Amino acid sequence: MQAVLACTFVFQAAPAGAQTFGFSWEQRPGTEGCPDEPTLAADIANRLGYNPFSTTAGTILEGSVDRQDRHWTARVQTRSEGELIGAREVSADADDCGAIAAAVALLIALIVDPTAAHGPEQVPVEPVAPVPVCPPPVCPPAEPNCAVCEHEPIADNSGSLRISPLVVASAGLLPRLAMGFGLSGGGTIASPVTWLLRVVVLPEVGPSEAVPDFAFGLSFASAGACVELAHLDMFVPSACASIMAGVIHAVVYRREPTVPGDRFWMGGTAGLDGRLVASPLFVHMSIEGVIAFTRHRFFVEGGPDKVFQQERIALLGSVDVGLEF
Repeated sequence: MQAVLACTFVFQAAPAGAQTFGFSWEQRPGTEGCPDEPTLAADIANRLGYNPFSTTAGTILEGSVDRQDRHWTARVQTRSEGELIGAREVSADADDCGAIAAAVALLIALIVDPTAAHGPEQVPVEPVAPVPVCPPPVCPPAEPNCAVCEHEPIADNSGSLRISPLVVASAGLLPRLAMGFGLSGGGTIASPVTWLLRVVVLPEVGPSEAVPDFAFGLSFASAGACVELAHLDMFVPSACASIMAGVIHAVVYRREPTVPGDRFWMGGTAGLDGRLVASPLFVHMSIEGVIAFTRHRFFVEGGPDKVFQQERIALLGSVDVGLEF
């Protein structure tokens, strides 16, 4: 006799007033290892904390995945009453479907609820009492009136490796002020020079009165170096510069895109940052000027003017809290 064990995932219904969507998922030949439609829908609901899908919804999200060797491509189209109102495409190079499936789940979660990328609100942490940098001098007991006493060496707060999540704000890279998130890593090359790596996602912003029917987002990675200007007790100011590379993506809501997909983007930064250290914890803040090396021009065919083009000079600020090793 064989026993069959079945598991059912139950998610909270969509909150009152929240929009619901229909959902379909097509797996092209060669993608049999990808999650099926119920599994992918459950992953999206888990990210949102509720089930946004309904068989009676007027807006339908149609997803599909295709594969050529190690290159995976997924496309998500949004239809309302049968009319195409938006389309997004993501791709990944991998041996299995895990990366592209996670990207599709995040993309659909953001389409349903653009705030889903920000995650839960951070709980304030009680500040840690500062540790005295230099202990009281210890004199030999035979010479109580000695003029010079040895001190313990001051700890070096530079750290050899730092990893942290970060929150980003930008002005000029997208049509209006944009908030984003990412991951930062850094460490010491040779004092006072340090290295810095970042991966940042700025979710789509728009549409707005200035940019109707469209939304734009930006994802990039950056690599750079900093020079520590001083060590002021627990605070370390630095001057930094970096190179950025990524993609800018546009979402078209009520028109048909002529050349869909992401576009390569590149830029450079220079600015100041500061690191407040209470080892192993640290708080890192930065303000940078961004020079856009590539500036794509988005326009409507037959229209009188461009829809959006990045500013040549933009601002980028970030705050991150993490651990150093």
